[in-house]
Amino acid sequence: MFLGNACRGQDDAREAVTGERSIDADMLPAMPLTEWSEEIVLVELGEEPAFSEEMGNLMARLAQGAAHVVLDLRGVSGLNSSNLAQLLRLRKKVNSQGRKLRLSGVRDTVWSVLIVTGLDKVFDFSEDLSAALASVQMGL
Repeated sequence: MFLGNACRGQDDAREAVTGERSIDADMLPAMPLTEWSEEIVLVELGEEPAFSEEMGNLMARLAQGAAHVVLDLRGVSGLNSSNLAQLLRLRKKVNSQGRKLRLSGVRDTVWSVLIVTGLDKVFDFSEDLSAALASVQMGL
């Protein structure tokens, strides 16, 4: 606690002298939709309502131009019927643009939903984000 206050005091002094404030990574907003490269968009999905908002942002981004998409589902603990419909619409959009969609970081609870609905055979998956990005970059 003391160290935190000391650092905060140093930040306040720095701001007073330079007019600049140091950046604390914990204070930065999450970056759910990231242009990973010119051709790849990475989206970190979370629980509702953020899931639907980010899917809407992604569909708007794809309307501007084609891109491969990697969805990071580590922050999703469950899917409802609306989420499944959004994923299917996204798949259709990405495929119509001749691009790839890859899902990564799927939790067991989400796997269960995908298996029961048969969507485990519809989407392409990678165990983690690095593998997903690599497979999209290599065209797998």
